[in-house]
Amino acid sequence: MNKSSPNNPSVDELLNQVKSKYKNKQSDSPQVKESNPLEENNQTEKLLAKIKCQLTDSKKSNINEKSIKAIQEEIKNKQQLVNQSDSILTELKNKYENKKISPDNNFDQNQEEIRYAEQRRQQQRKLLTRQAEQWLKNLDVTSDEGFWFEEFSTSYPSKLEAAIDYLLALDNPS
Repeated sequence: MNKSSPNNPSVDELLNQVKSKYKNKQSDSPQVKESNPLEENNQTEKLLAKIKCQLTDSKKSNINEKSIKAIQEEIKNKQQLVNQSDSILTELKNKYENKKISPDNNFDQNQEEIRYAEQRRQQQRKLLTRQAEQWLKNLDVTSDEGFWFEEFSTSYPSKLEAAIDYLLALDNPS
């Protein structure tokens, strides 16, 4: 993470320099050396200041790199959400447009539904007519049901109409 260059030595190099000066100082201490303690103290202070600056700079750059990556990831996630929202919105719009029916289409659709319902009613009527004809063929006029039906059918234009109503009543007792 720490990159060393000729102008900007790494933290390790600076620590090694401080250690070597300290060792030199200890090894030189039994001997009396003419050195300026203030000057050595200044140099040490300068080295420590350099180390602090480098540490602060490296921490800032790490924080900046992490925050930039986090922001980029957040932007990417939000862009995906926007894209998903757009596709859902487009899909809903298309569904609405397809369901939207003009008045002419609505009238035609109603006419078609009426026609279909009429055809269905006619088919049911034919089926019921066939059932009524079959029932009339199987009816024994001398039985109790036969006598009852003769009496019942007098109020109808035909025995077939009476049989149809009778079968409807049997199918739908309400």
